[in-house]
Amino acid sequence: MDENSTCQVFDLNTKELLYQEPNANSVAWNTQSEDMLCYSGNNTLSIKASDFPAHQQKMTGFVVGFSGSKIFCLHVYSMTTIEVPLSSQMFQYLDANNLNAAYTTSCLGVTEGDWDTLGKQALEALDLNVARKAYTRLKDLRHLELIEDLESRRKRDEDQVLLADIAAFQGRFTDAAKMYKKSGQESKALTMYTDLRMFDLANEYLGSGDSADRKLLIRKKAEWAAKINEPRAAAEMYLSAGETMKAIDIMGEHGWVDMLTDVGRKLDKADGEAISLVAKYLRQHGQLQYAREVSFHVLQSLTLIETNVIVFGSDVQKGRRLQVCRDVVRGGPGVAGSLCLGGEVS
Repeated sequence: MDENSTCQVFDLNTKELLYQEPNANSVAWNTQSEDMLCYSGNNTLSIKASDFPAHQQKMTGFVVGFSGSKIFCLHVYSMTTIEVPLSSQMFQYLDANNLNAAYTTSCLGVTEGDWDTLGKQALEALDLNVARKAYTRLKDLRHLELIEDLESRRKRDEDQVLLADIAAFQGRFTDAAKMYKKSGQESKALTMYTDLRMFDLANEYLGSGDSADRKLLIRKKAEWAAKINEPRAAAEMYLSAGETMKAIDIMGEHGWVDMLTDVGRKLDKADGEAISLVAKYLRQHGQLQYAREVSFHVLQSLTLIETNVIVFGSDVQKGRRLQVCRDVVRGGPGVAGSLCLGGEVS
């Protein structure tokens, strides 16, 4: 310091003037950081890191020591200790994209929120070493698991894909989707929006000819509709996705005879299991005529007795058995006799 209360800092090797600060009547270097000092003057305390602008706050007295985040001040005959968070200095290093210096400064004393900010910025710069150290300080297991996953994939995945994963983890889904698309990974954007139940946005990332992804999306929509108690919509979506058995189960559980009949009429002859399930539910809801109609319509290759067996099963009531006997007479005496004399339909 000179007689004009100017603090001047020189490089010891080159004797070059690095910077100078006015209004300084006392100065102290930080014993834990060679690039940080503080000085006092005009009832103001100034903290300066490297060649960044000094951060100032009110203070009376003279600084006599600086260690970590503690500043020791002498006022008249009293010595006081001031605890100062070094957040401003950390952010100055972050703005300069000097993550290692920001981490070193953070170790001297910053808030938990500052540690989180450092960790996020390190992740976005893919400086996984600094990010890990920051989240280790916070004991944030979720972020540490993410970092471990990123490290294991770094050699095989593009940086753009890793950045998209980080954006999705942080809740910046629009940014993540754009980065997935830019790196040619539209399927990841589709999966992300599908898992988030943002089905309209997921539609935007469906490939023009990718029927498998389309069916997957419809099936996920159906599962979500079932969860939020919209079973009719779920049944329709399952049908669209080719999940016929699930759709029939939903219709049968809710007694939607019209939908069951319509589905049964459209089934292919090869869908024997689905046809039997439709007939079973129609029989449970007392719609025997519809059940036989579905069976007649689809199973044209079967005999009349086989169709009635599908419709009525092996536990036909006494009156129903008589009706079956009347119906199958057309099949010939042998068929009718074997059914009616047998006592049970099997």
